[in-house]
Amino acid sequence: MFLQKLKGRNPGLVSAAAQLHRSGAITPTTYVIDLDAIEHNAGIIKKKARETGLKLYPMTKQLGRNPLAAQIMVSGTSGAVAVDIEGVKSLVKSDVRVGHVGHLLQTPVNDIPFVLEKAKPEVITVFTVEKAAQISEHAKKMNGRQDLLLRIAGEKCFFYPMQEGGFTLDELPDAVEKISGLEGVRIAGVTTFPVLVFDPKTKGAATTPNFGLMMRGADILSQKGCSVDQINAPGTTSTCVMDLLKERGATHVEPGHGFAGMTPLHAFENLPEIPAVVWVTEISHAYNGSLYAYGYGFGPDTLACGDYDKRGFVGPSPDTVMDRTVRVEDFYPAMDYIIKLEGRDDVSVGDTVVFGFRQQISFSTAKVAVLRGVQSGNPELAGLFDRTGNSLEW
Repeated sequence: MFLQKLKGRNPGLVSAAAQLHRSGAITPTTYVIDLDAIEHNAGIIKKKARETGLKLYPMTKQLGRNPLAAQIMVSGTSGAVAVDIEGVKSLVKSDVRVGHVGHLLQTPVNDIPFVLEKAKPEVITVFTVEKAAQISEHAKKMNGRQDLLLRIAGEKCFFYPMQEGGFTLDELPDAVEKISGLEGVRIAGVTTFPVLVFDPKTKGAATTPNFGLMMRGADILSQKGCSVDQINAPGTTSTCVMDLLKERGATHVEPGHGFAGMTPLHAFENLPEIPAVVWVTEISHAYNGSLYAYGYGFGPDTLACGDYDKRGFVGPSPDTVMDRTVRVEDFYPAMDYIIKLEGRDDVSVGDTVVFGFRQQISFSTAKVAVLRGVQSGNPELAGLFDRTGNSLEW
């Protein structure tokens, strides 16, 4: 899947990442980000957004809220989306504008003042009247007003595990009246997640029932006298789905893996965005016919991508690393310090292994290396970071 796309569309990144490891510039279990590719992808995504009239809230968590990548992604947009409070604080610390807070996790009550005073987002998503009231209390104390998005949910909604929550259409009219009566907040629109998912049968994007429910929610807001400024439609977003999202009524979208050129759709087609991230590790030892490699941070996002062929390039040299692959036999996500690989006679302890997959760096235990100059053939290390965007001093 992504491995062959990397070989065909961004081989320089694979070679550069392997060279970093062979030279000792990076240790095993490091994600390597091609900043040139991120910039290329950001340019075409923003151009498509302008053509369709969609507003962007870039999602930076997949890239570990990395400040170098985030600045490129967020420049010229409505600001980044932060799905949790750690994301808000990471972005604020890196001076990255925050546009949207919420839609996956609600802001803890004691962090609301920080969000309002430091992040100052355009919108915050709420799942309940109670959370809107908590935001109202702090906004009143600041003599300000915070715009809110109401997350739409329902029995027919598709949610990834542990991401349920929001207002059903039956609850919505009463909730709108209650929230509209609160000081310091204003209902600005609706959102849900996901509105698009990858369809393994067609290898394309499919709309979820959430989209239709969200649009009906927007109608209810209008009927209740609210000005619906935003219909926020996140999920599997890149240039190839923006026309569809606009036609269906979206006003705002939240590309994340699109900036890395690694939505599920990118695994099967040569879309405009190019793959921009790899994960590098090293053969640790052999035992009982299998190879083992260091595993911190190994986390292919199979949840949204269907069946995943877990293979990596392996070899002792950057010039030949793409000549052979090795397959993952087993890994244990709850304790990811090691991964088990198929045995091969032509692989040695210490060899470099390079994987390409949909990454969620902010949830991993890996380190992050950022490269400039890959696309011009002159790669250089721009910085080393942890999973939340903190610079690492070696």
